[in-house]
Amino acid sequence: SAPVTSAPVPGPTCSDTFAYNDFDSSSGLSHTDGWHANYYWAYGSNPDGAPHDYSSVNSHEVGNVYALFHSRSSKWQGIRLVLDHGCIIAGEEYSITAKVRLSKPAGGVTNCAAAGTDCLKVTYYREDLNPNDPDNNLKKWTDMGGIEQHATDEWYDFSATYVFDNSITDSSLMNGVGVVQRSIYFEGPEAGVDIAIDNVRFGLTVTTTSSPVSAAPVTSAPSTSAPVTSAPVPGPTCSDTFAYNDFDSSSGLSHTDGWHANYYWAYGSNPDGAPHDYSSVNSHEVGNVYALFHSRSSKWQGIRLVLDHGCIIAGEEYSITAKVRLSKPAGGVTNCAAAGTDCLKVTYYREDLNPNDPNNNLKKYSLIGGAEQRATDEWYDFSATYVFDNSITDSSLMNGVGVVQRSIYFEGPEAGVDIAIDNVRFGLTVTTTSSPVSAAPVTSAPSTSAPVTSAPSTSAPVTSAPSTSAPVTSAPSTS
Repeated sequence: SAPVTSAPVPGPTCSDTFAYNDFDSSSGLSHTDGWHANYYWAYGSNPDGAPHDYSSVNSHEVGNVYALFHSRSSKWQGIRLVLDHGCIIAGEEYSITAKVRLSKPAGGVTNCAAAGTDCLKVTYYREDLNPNDPDNNLKKWTDMGGIEQHATDEWYDFSATYVFDNSITDSSLMNGVGVVQRSIYFEGPEAGVDIAIDNVRFGLTVTTTSSPVSAAPVTSAPSTSAPVTSAPVPGPTCSDTFAYNDFDSSSGLSHTDGWHANYYWAYGSNPDGAPHDYSSVNSHEVGNVYALFHSRSSKWQGIRLVLDHGCIIAGEEYSITAKVRLSKPAGGVTNCAAAGTDCLKVTYYREDLNPNDPNNNLKKYSLIGGAEQRATDEWYDFSATYVFDNSITDSSLMNGVGVVQRSIYFEGPEAGVDIAIDNVRFGLTVTTTSSPVSAAPVTSAPSTSAPVTSAPSTSAPVTSAPSTSAPVTSAPSTS
């Protein structure tokens, strides 16, 4: 049954403004503000991702620095923002605003100026894990708008609004089994057209007032300088408990609770991802249903949680707790029971975009812990704690240029050992009022195999760059 806890410790509150850049600082496209070039695919050695400059020449305001994206060879190339989708509120209106200018250095006028075609717009990109084909993620592109016909070399106020539905966090609405990426990007002008952009902001739509309160340029009718806004509309507050499942409901591994099997790679046709059952036979509590992961062929196979990393507070302690049992249906005892090796543990997985090789993302595995020597067929209280550092959201600490994934997963027992699990919870450490759980010694080094990865694709614009092996991925598009 569910653990008894004290009042929840609140997570961070999401800002009303998700990303804003006026390019006046020396950092330019720092990636820490979320915005970065979207045609780095061919320019992996450039940490900012693509041919662009910062200039104040012929700016929309004297002396104001803007970013200029040049040498574009495809319509989709421009500037992109990977969304912290856990902070988006379904049903609320969001605005994308910027100062923009389209120019044609080779001469002539743009298609937008001449005919109202190929004008600048914003596109919303969704990518989810595909239960039926782990090599090809599910992808969807949605037009968010913003198209206006403007003269070549004319600075104008770009503005678009959009209301996200529940698919912002629920991959099942695209028939997926886990969110890989949600992003928005500017695109549209034909090859050879340069895009100058400044004061680019994405966030909840706010109402302007006459009192100066904010430097962020969000208005119902955007202006050339930072407008003043009313008090911000708050984003959602992250829960202290990120994911909890007691498997007593008929949904089992519904994916909406975040937990799912981590060896579906070989079982794509199974929407829950792997051979497993739900049972109350020999449960830790009479009549209580647990999940049983069986037919495991590798140590890393088990159960996984993709983290809503934007809600993790660096420096705070998080706990992973569960009721678990290791059994060996072929007979004999587990390595854990016999020798204290191959015991159940939790591993933290990081994957970031690689600025030097878009075909191979940067990956890192860190031991969270929880390994304990226990008897075969013994139910026990699994517990591990971990304090995340700033790399939970900052890919630059791994020398990356964008977060692809942060996840945790149970692994460790040798092939042929079944893992029974129940009441599995990940969240901020809270004080329990029920009997204390077992201590969490850290005993073994993290695994060297690559169980959680990014699967490959064949083409490119909006992407968490592909990799050549394993089951977790974001891959480029063809638009």
